[in-house]
Amino acid sequence: MAEEITITPEAAVEILRIKTENKIPDVCSLRLGIKAGGCCGKSYFMAFDDKTGETDRVLQLQGLSVAVDAASLVQMNGAILGFDNTPESRGFYFTNPNDEHECSDDACGCGNEGCGSGDKSCGCNDEACDCGH
Repeated sequence: MAEEITITPEAAVEILRIKTENKIPDVCSLRLGIKAGGCCGKSYFMAFDDKTGETDRVLQLQGLSVAVDAASLVQMNGAILGFDNTPESRGFYFTNPNDEHECSDDACGCGNEGCGSGDKSCGCNDEACDCGH
């Protein structure tokens, strides 16, 4: 099975803008990955990285070099990294057909322990879940 991640053209343009504006060297790949936990299951991350590990796959997507560790790549098979730039929303988002959406109504999506308990013991003030569902 071939692992596949899609980056929308809008996301690629924004990533390249950020990379250029911050003078990030060309040797740096965009690193995508998943951290377990959070009230909504998976927590995605992205950063620029000048190193690759033994288990990393480096993909060429939309003119970008993208590094993903093997464990994240399996979980991100079929995922889309997009970018919204509307009056209502501005930012990157992940759409992943492998996600299970079990969000609590009181979960803010911060990923801190206690998030979703309803008592704000995670330390957040935001009452809206940010998983996109």
